[in-house]
Amino acid sequence: MHTTRRLVRRSLVLLMVGLVPAVASADEMSFLVVHQLTKFDQKPVGDVEGHVTQTFTRRGLAFFKGGPADGEVAVYVNVGTTDTTKEQRKATAEATFTFDDGSTFKTKNVTAGPPSTTLKKVSTVTAEVFGGTGRFAGITGTASGTGRTMTLNNDETRADSYYNVDVQYTLPKPRM
Repeated sequence: MHTTRRLVRRSLVLLMVGLVPAVASADEMSFLVVHQLTKFDQKPVGDVEGHVTQTFTRRGLAFFKGGPADGEVAVYVNVGTTDTTKEQRKATAEATFTFDDGSTFKTKNVTAGPPSTTLKKVSTVTAEVFGGTGRFAGITGTASGTGRTMTLNNDETRADSYYNVDVQYTLPKPRM
């Protein structure tokens, strides 16, 4: 008990003198990301017909509304893997958003929905927001949204897709 009180007192003193950054309350922003495959590799699993794993890189642009990126466009790069059957596709990936001033943040994504051979059906995405630099340094949060694959993955169209995503995030308060 005595040790706990001492730890609480020390933490309060550090917070008061600005050595530990205070965290702001959660805020919100959203973005529309439009992207396509730039790298893609597929391998059969072999357990049932049509079951494959895939590695991919998607590139595109993210258009932001609200928050510290309101009205800005960021370059979007998403690298990950999928596990796909004839009925379902689940992808896990890490995306980086890079802004004109060099600031970045990342998301760890999980996307679920129909296989990309099933066009224009809605998929969902959930993500953890982390890893910011510049004005996004220290960002944490969650994101969720929906989107669709509009074209097939072939040499001409490259699985053109979009997602509308809402983000709940916190950034450390600036030290005074």
